[in-house]
Amino acid sequence: MSKDVCDFVNEKSKYTFNLLTDVFKYKLTYSEVGLTDSLIYELTKFIDDNAIRNIEIFKITSDLECLFGNDIDIFVQNSSSNYNWVVLQAKVLGHNGAYNDLIPKKQIPQQWEKLLIHEKIFGSQAYYLLYSGQPKIRTKQVKGQSVKYDCKGNINFDEIGFGIVKADIIRNIRNAKTKYQLLYLKDLFPNEMESLRKIFCSCNFFDENDNIRTYSKAEVMSNLYSKIDKKEFKAEYSKESDNSDYLENLLSYGASKTRIIISNM
Repeated sequence: MSKDVCDFVNEKSKYTFNLLTDVFKYKLTYSEVGLTDSLIYELTKFIDDNAIRNIEIFKITSDLECLFGNDIDIFVQNSSSNYNWVVLQAKVLGHNGAYNDLIPKKQIPQQWEKLLIHEKIFGSQAYYLLYSGQPKIRTKQVKGQSVKYDCKGNINFDEIGFGIVKADIIRNIRNAKTKYQLLYLKDLFPNEMESLRKIFCSCNFFDENDNIRTYSKAEVMSNLYSKIDKKEFKAEYSKESDNSDYLENLLSYGASKTRIIISNM
């Protein structure tokens, strides 16, 4: 894995933390969609400018929604040369120090439950990608280092612009609160939050004892993924034809709109 990419992701994480910290001073916020698009653009530009060949990025141009809510898929090559699937759902911190969108909704299953269903069906590991800064409210601010660490060491509080937390941890913390209570940054840092850099820095992201599915490069490069198109899908769905099995598979497919493939050097 390229050390340059590792450092780049960590630097952008710090940049995002400082950006949101400044935004929060004015009681403003940011859209997770805008932050995700910026992350993907800047990562794509970096690997292109530096001729990095072991990272590939794909994006679906249609507006077909993923059933499980994952915004980014990352396939990480393991020692067996197959790939493990990480799914990320993005959320952004508010100036009040809370992830205001991480609250129970009327629809069932809840968004964190959908991600955990993805884990069971596809053998993935589901995380929330939490764009974070220093809240304006002093009592909600964080400092020091996370108890979590990776191959780059412990994570400083200013390196959590791209924080990641396992979906099951979000579920457990969320279930311990009433539906009216918010989930705060301080609920996650310093005990539960890691950094996105872990995925890009050859940090042995997957435990060898994890009973998870692996995917071949051919599966990762599936034509089904690249050919998803909402208009074509609707047209096919309206036909009474022999395509029912194909459509059922398409409906249950777990891909997001953005796919990153990280291969070993």
